[in-house]
Amino acid sequence: MKKTVKCILALSLSAFMLGSLTSCKGSNDNNAVTESAVSADLTGVWVGTGDEISTFTFNSDGTCSDVAGDVSVKGTYTVDAASGTVTVHEEEYGLTFVYNYTLSGSDLTLQMNNGLPRTFKKK
Repeated sequence: MKKTVKCILALSLSAFMLGSLTSCKGSNDNNAVTESAVSADLTGVWVGTGDEISTFTFNSDGTCSDVAGDVSVKGTYTVDAASGTVTVHEEEYGLTFVYNYTLSGSDLTLQMNNGLPRTFKKK
């Protein structure tokens, strides 16, 4: 039962995020040139603030996780500093999420197109 609930939550979250992505992809063909595997500024553990309940971890090897309670999404990420985006490739269902990101000291904001901002503080 717990696995079923976890799967339903993960699919619901993924479907919501995927719906938000439909207008996120741009026509920039230079992503391969400006995209890097990791960003030293993003690397680390980010704890949700305000209404955000997730803890997002960006590892220096290009892997990441987004954990909210017993629901965990794992994958890899790349950063395009020129456009201010981080792209997360979720591994279990093969979904891709593109976030605009803003760093201000130890504060991180991730926002998908037309989505609510997700705010974090570096641990």
